[in-house]
Amino acid sequence: MTRFEDWPSRLHAFLEAAHGRPFSWGRWDCCILAADAVNILTGSDPLAPFRGRYRSARGAVRLLKPLGGLVGGCTTLLGAPIAPLLAQRGDVVLIEAPAGAGGPLACGVVDLTGRAVACPGEAGLLFVPLARARHAWRIG
Repeated sequence: MTRFEDWPSRLHAFLEAAHGRPFSWGRWDCCILAADAVNILTGSDPLAPFRGRYRSARGAVRLLKPLGGLVGGCTTLLGAPIAPLLAQRGDVVLIEAPAGAGGPLACGVVDLTGRAVACPGEAGLLFVPLARARHAWRIG
């Protein structure tokens, strides 16, 4: 995957548009946010085979189980992980999940400041410190 040249403006527009969008399993959850960000930045949708195939936490777990869970699924779909402290703007990370994000770990995307991770929450995007990242994958 290679990022489009205008990826910073694409990421900015994506996060702005998602700002007030509430969490919904299979429609706007952490995996959907991360995959949509990858698609916006690169034109490649890593979650395409799974879209529309779950509508609950249980359904998401069932789909991820054969891939090795959330960490294994991200690695299968995004490639080799990198050290979380090396994550940069637009990269996908797994963080300790904030309340309302649906689990102990949540996918997110590093924002344009490079210091925070955007992930979906009950009332819209949540921004948590990048220091909460436990796993990361370079995008492009």
